[in-house]
Amino acid sequence: MPDDESEKKCRDAVIHSLDKLDSLPDEYKEWAKDKLQCKNNRGLTLEERLIDLTELIPEITSQLINHKEFFCAQIAATRNDFVHDNKKKKKKSAKLEELPELIELLSFILQACFLMELGFDSKECYQLLNRNIRYQYTLERVRKKKCFDCPKENL
Repeated sequence: MPDDESEKKCRDAVIHSLDKLDSLPDEYKEWAKDKLQCKNNRGLTLEERLIDLTELIPEITSQLINHKEFFCAQIAATRNDFVHDNKKKKKKSAKLEELPELIELLSFILQACFLMELGFDSKECYQLLNRNIRYQYTLERVRKKKCFDCPKENL
């Protein structure tokens, strides 16, 4: 897997070579450039976007996850493994039996983000979710199992 710098060089080379393809209509060239430059997501990776989301609601994420960088990296790796149908799963990926809990945690993070979009502040989201029985149950399970804790070798 190329590092960020070599990936950027490759992407820039491909973008530059698009202009030399005379047979390709201009609208297709622009579409390809936009996709390669990641204009739709401001150039952020999935992991970076997830970290941004978790930072919007620190009261919630601090309850649910201990190491947000590891958690977000694990989500991104798991998503990539499933989307790209990787037969050999990466070490960072969640195990199959962890997926239901991972989805549950993500659903609460998403709910808190929706509440923020509706005008609630982070503390109000915290108060609302803590009144939810399913959230309380998930929180209890997460605390007991130490789900999605960062392995010591990653600290």
